[in-house]
Formats: sequence, C-alpha cells, structure tokens
Amino acid sequence: MRVEAWAGGTTGTTNTAGTTATEFDSTAWTRWALSPCSTIMKPAANTGALFTPETKKQAATSQGIDCTTPNTATTIATTAHHAIATMTLPDTTIKLDPDPTTNQWHAAAVGQQLWFTLDNPGPQHTTTTNTDITITLTATPGAVTINPGTINPGAHTTPIRCTTGRPRPTTTNGNQPSPVCGTSYQHPGHYTITATRTWTITWTAQGHTGTETITRPVTAPTLDVIELHSLLVPNS
Repeated sequence: MRVEAWAGGTTGTTNTAGTTATEFDSTAWTRWALSPCSTIMKPAANTGALFTPETKKQAATSQGIDCTTPNTATTIATTAHHAIATMTLPDTTIKLDPDPTTNQWHAAAVGQQLWFTLDNPGPQHTTTTNTDITITLTATPGAVTINPGTINPGAHTTPIRCTTGRPRPTTTNGNQPSPVCGTSYQHPGHYTITATRTWTITWTAQGHTGTETITRPVTAPTLDVIELHSLLVPNS
C-alpha cells in the first residue's frame, strides 16, 4: 500500500513522521511517498531529517497501515517445532500386577506372568504465543515401548510395544499371560524397566497446520526376580 504525505516546517520543528527538521524552508512543502517498513528515506534535499524504517513504520501505523512483516510458512513451522519441543505433557507410569513389592519376598518369581498397567492421560490441548505467533497444539498419546531390562536368553530381549495395559483380573486362574501387555522373567536378577511413550502433536497457526511425532520417557519400576523352590515335608 502507498500513502501520500506532506511535510513542511521550519528549522527545529517536528515534521509528520516525528523527526525534527534541521534545515527546512518554511515556504517549501515537500511531497514524498511513505512506503511502510522500507529503507531510510530523506524527504527533501534541503532537509537534514532522515526517516528511518522505524519512524516510517510509526507514521504508516498512524495512517492505519499494518507494517508487520508477514510470517513465512517456514518461520511458523519452526516456531511450532519449538513449542512442541517445550510442551508440558503428563507423565505415564507403568505398574506391575501382581505387584512384587507387596509379597513376603518383595520380588517376582522366575516364570511368573506379570501384567503391565499404563496410565491413559487422553488428548492434551494448549495454546502458546511465541514471537507474536499464536500456536494451538493438540497432543494425542500413542503406544508405549517397554524394555523389560532382560539380557538373558529365554526372556524378552526386544522391546514390547503396548497400546494399552490392564490389571490382572482377580478371576484369572493360574499363571496366565496378559493378552495386551505383559512379560515374564526366566532368570533371577535385578531388572530395570525403561520405557517411552509416543505422542502425535497437531498444531495450527495463522492458517497453517502440521503434525509431528515425539517421544517422552515413562516412569517405570525396577524389580528383583528370584527362584522359588518347593519343599516337600513328610508327615511325621
């Protein structure tokens, strides 16, 4: 947009752009084109006042002109990426059922089927503003990848991917494995379980949208696994 403006005044007065004229003929009016956010501009040859981009922006704003430089798609996407990286998401906690810490040995048994239970926080929504760009974020929780910490042959040596988890029903008979998410250990030892959750983040900002996938750590337990032996005692 192009706005026509007029400037005039005497030495020491202030012109329409807010700049003091140092050598200005009071009888001479100078017509110039005010181009928002452009380079330095001198309104007249006999005027010592220079109009910088900032003073021109102020003058243009007073005329109802938006001098804001439009954000590019790349700038918006970069800002969204930063917002996603710093987004606060609820923690996920993995628990074991049966809970080994509640028995008399405070340990799981070799070959015992352990069921994983997982929190399901549901979709998370937030809006944030960064460098004048307002971004709306929706985070949807996905699968949890669990490394049971097993390093011995015969046990799970690859991560377990679970989309859900459930506690062991009290009506379950025997040592049945979980139908959705669980594990068992074939050797005694101390195990540290580690896990991550995948989140799918959808963002919108200034008519643009995008999707990113991130992973966040999950709170998981450690446990001891022991061998239990039965002892037959004859009747006396």
